[in-house]
Amino acid sequence: MSKVIASEAEFEAVMSDIDSELQRNGIKIHGRELAAAMSMGKRLGTSLRLGPNTPPPIPGNYTGESLVAHVYAWIQARYGDRLRIDLTHFYSVTRLGGDVWIVRVPEVLGGPIRFFAEVDLAKQHRTFVAHRPGSPVLPLEVNVLRLVEHMTAASALICSSLDKRTLVNYIFRAHRAMALMKLHRRDEPLRYAICSDLTVSARAALEGSNAHGQSRWASLQAAEKALKLFLKEKSIPHPRTHDIENLIARAKQAGLRVSDPQTAAKVQCSASVRYEGDTGGIDAAVTSHQSAVELMHDIASALWLRPNATTS
Repeated sequence: MSKVIASEAEFEAVMSDIDSELQRNGIKIHGRELAAAMSMGKRLGTSLRLGPNTPPPIPGNYTGESLVAHVYAWIQARYGDRLRIDLTHFYSVTRLGGDVWIVRVPEVLGGPIRFFAEVDLAKQHRTFVAHRPGSPVLPLEVNVLRLVEHMTAASALICSSLDKRTLVNYIFRAHRAMALMKLHRRDEPLRYAICSDLTVSARAALEGSNAHGQSRWASLQAAEKALKLFLKEKSIPHPRTHDIENLIARAKQAGLRVSDPQTAAKVQCSASVRYEGDTGGIDAAVTSHQSAVELMHDIASALWLRPNATTS
């Protein structure tokens, strides 16, 4: 028989106990809203409907959706902004309308996923799907223009069709590479290092001419680590080197197919580029960064993408 919370004081006591339990169990703060709601349902012996778009809590009503809303509100009041989590694999760069923008490569939970470019940034799309047995599987929807930092409605409207198609394809490939890498090598230190290097590269590319060299060096580091990950997976020793052409040659001998023959030339730079300021300008920084991302896609696909298979 299910129990019912009768008062605000009882609710507060139960929530304090639940939160302490979540702390002891090592549940991270950003995961406590759902965890607390699930724990509440278990304690009361009742099934609670969880998910987004929960109606506001009804004062004094601690049943059904109102109870879920009370739980969410309690956790939000206690932890505020600490509940936010940046679901991003890494930050990248893209050209839109001739300008360079920072763009997120998102970590999308679930699938399948449909990437598209919609200029109406206020339009809402399907970001949560509750699958029911026997019902069609609906894809999650990701508007790539909303992934672009500081994108405005006016800027979105003047994006060319080519810019939008290019961005959709780029985000799809970058996301697929990281999704494959996380699926098969979740705890691989090189995976985290690659994402960190790419984010440093993207941020430096837009910091100004004095940071373009640092951006290129970070891209080189990301490409180098991706290649070393490939060689590690193939049990092939690799030298301690920053020579991308050498590493690519070794990887090709083990079966890697590099989509762009000019990858090594686009990514390679000397260590001194970090101190030489504007070496090649922002164009060279963007080209180096995006070439490293494409190389990462080639590597992840070669290692883990089955022939004729698609991924979310």
